[in-house]
Amino acid sequence: GLTMRFDVAVVVADERLAAERLSLATHRARMKSEQEAGRLALQEAERRMQKERTVMESLSAAVRAEAGGMDDEALRALESLLTVVPGHQEALLMRERLLQHRVRATADREMAAAKAAIEASRFTEAEAHLRAVLAVAPGHGEARTMLMRLQKIPRPAP
Repeated sequence: GLTMRFDVAVVVADERLAAERLSLATHRARMKSEQEAGRLALQEAERRMQKERTVMESLSAAVRAEAGGMDDEALRALESLLTVVPGHQEALLMRERLLQHRVRATADREMAAAKAAIEASRFTEAEAHLRAVLAVAPGHGEARTMLMRLQKIPRPAP
């Protein structure tokens, strides 16, 4: 009797100890899993913050460059930003505005050169400048009209 009760008590104690060890191992595994999840969440938050910092720095650089009349530099900053956040609305709008400004500036410069060439009776040169205007601004009515008028002017054979 006594030995059997002792044996049963030992088995029960062993089972309790095994259950406590399993519970402790499960708890440790859960804690390790939660620590890993926390570490991953922290890494993701750090990546998001770095991305936001890059976006803000690029946007700020683009605004400063545009304000300083450095459109090419502003466009480079915006392209950098758009590689990080392709659909960034403010950057897309600013890039479009800068590109339109570039087109207008080119068209204005070429129109001025065309008018100067016409004044100097350098009609072939004027045509080249007008074609340059139409290359960047196909709907430029004044350049189209001037080009049609120039093409009607008789010129000596080369």
